[in-house]
Amino acid sequence: MSEKDDISSALASVTKKWKAEKRKADKDDRLSPSQYRYFSRSYRTTIREAAFKHMEAAYNKASANGRYYANARQIYYAARPLILGEVQESRVDSNYFTQTLLKDYLEKHGPGWKVVWDARGHFEEPHTRRRIGVGGIEVEEYMRSWIDGIPQDEFYVVDEEVKTKGPANRFSSVLFIEKEGFNEILKDAKISEKYDMAI
Repeated sequence: MSEKDDISSALASVTKKWKAEKRKADKDDRLSPSQYRYFSRSYRTTIREAAFKHMEAAYNKASANGRYYANARQIYYAARPLILGEVQESRVDSNYFTQTLLKDYLEKHGPGWKVVWDARGHFEEPHTRRRIGVGGIEVEEYMRSWIDGIPQDEFYVVDEEVKTKGPANRFSSVLFIEKEGFNEILKDAKISEKYDMAI
């Protein structure tokens, strides 16, 4: 057998099934119901695509066109009917919207919106035991209250507490623990004071 015959034989064996289907389709000149469904499927809009499309309108509704802070959940409530009007789903999960879609949108587009999330845990300064909720507004207010350094016009006695707010002259590190419930253990061990660490 020649090289030409080998190539011909290989092609014939590889295309045998396709050739039979092609002949059958030509003969019938139509598609089977399953083939028709496969080729006629329309594009389905995803929840993510619909959310990104309507995110700005939802934010504007929840914040009075950016005049006020908007809670992430308020944006979700404003966006939900718009999203459901475009997708073939019966619901939009609120956690998926607020914790994934909204955050992804803000990260991608960076519109500078005033969005707040509910506090998720707490933050405590060492030495002062000042405790704040870890949510948008609470953190922003805390950061605005920071004092950079020690005021030079004040005299402090060694035993007196130095009045500071924020990390300057107070702490240089933060211990982040995802789950609550360790506060008392860390407090008893005086980890915060020992390492000048906010928890």
